[in-house]
Amino acid sequence: MLRVGDADVPPGLELALRQQQDGTKCVCKAEWRFAYGDVGRPASDDEKTKSVPPNSAVTWTIETHRLWYKECDDTMTPGEMLYDARNKKVLGNEHFHHENWKKAGANYQEVLKGLNVWNYEEGDPDRIEAEEIYIHCGNNLVYALMKMDEWLKAEKAVCDVLTVAPDDKKSLYRATQVAMHLSKWPEADAALKIAMETWPNHKQFRDLYETLREHKRKYRERKAKMSAKMSKNLFNSAPKPKPAEDDESDSNSDSDSDAEDAPAAAPAAAAAGDAPAAAPAAEGRRCAVM
Repeated sequence: MLRVGDADVPPGLELALRQQQDGTKCVCKAEWRFAYGDVGRPASDDEKTKSVPPNSAVTWTIETHRLWYKECDDTMTPGEMLYDARNKKVLGNEHFHHENWKKAGANYQEVLKGLNVWNYEEGDPDRIEAEEIYIHCGNNLVYALMKMDEWLKAEKAVCDVLTVAPDDKKSLYRATQVAMHLSKWPEADAALKIAMETWPNHKQFRDLYETLREHKRKYRERKAKMSAKMSKNLFNSAPKPKPAEDDESDSNSDSDSDAEDAPAAAPAAAAAGDAPAAAPAAEGRRCAVM
């Protein structure tokens, strides 16, 4: 199922769909700018499709089975929502296998936004299918966001998946990868701990554990180098103290001034007839003579 207006398909195909009615067929020919543009489309073994070279005209044969208007989305029943999610998953997988991460991510996000697994009874077949679709689309969305270097969005998406399936193997693996890239070591350790306890002999998790250790080691080295560089820059930018010789010259000048003042004070005291101060000096001289 395709939804017109969601850019699920190339512009030429979507324009043709707008002219279709239930049970009709047509052949649509589109030049390159209304097909796959100047980038083309890679081949996919999963979808069993051939590659489309850049700037290539394309011909589609279209058969319309049912038209479904978007205005009805707000009133869709849980069964219709599940049907819509199922088709969005198929479209997302097609873009995913052709490495069109942007369109694949858009389809998967629509699934996570519109499919509420808690709308179905526990143990009901629809609930089981809804959880499977949600987990599958969520994990593929995380991978597509990682490919587009949208790591914070990938972190939120993997948290949404773990809310529904906290013990899902692929989700825990993706969670560790995302946390490791963001240098969030406690989150990476927590996800990997659950995985290693559940699957202790799983090679991918054991390899991921070694990768995590190596990332931590390199992070500590970078942090130590950065701290050393900042300390060196801070020391070099500090104001230099005054030279020591300036202090010595100041102290010498102070001593000289004190020495110059001292002889002038003695005659003043003598002239004033300061007898108590002079007597010890005379007595000292007598002792020296004896």
